[in-house]
Amino acid sequence: MSIRVDWPSLNSPTADGDMIDVLIEPDTVPPNTVEFVLESASFITWWKGLAVPDGLGSSWEIWTQDNRKSDRISLWADQVRNGQSLEFRKAKALGIHTGMYLLGGLERLAGGSRVTFRWLQDAQPDYQGGLTSFSTSLEI
Repeated sequence: MSIRVDWPSLNSPTADGDMIDVLIEPDTVPPNTVEFVLESASFITWWKGLAVPDGLGSSWEIWTQDNRKSDRISLWADQVRNGQSLEFRKAKALGIHTGMYLLGGLERLAGGSRVTFRWLQDAQPDYQGGLTSFSTSLEI
């Protein structure tokens, strides 16, 4: 069962150890669209996905895995105003693609915006194993 998250909480680690950063760039794509981008840090190789529904019954999935570090999809600007939620997914035990987090509030996204979600961490760092710091810089 996916956990509902809000926009500000994306920049903080979750209980499952994930950290997803968000960047919204206005006036970057055509004004009648909203583009969603999913990126993963260079050291993240397990499958990560983002389900992007149009709120009218159709949904698309963008994903990263191994050397595929970025994927994107666009909706028409009016399609982000249907009360739907994005669903962040990741491979769990046995590689099963599992819904983890639901993010609503898409209606606040203006047409022409590019929304980039960067999956920066997919597990709690092992501080006992010698890791002394964690950098959120994304290497693509």
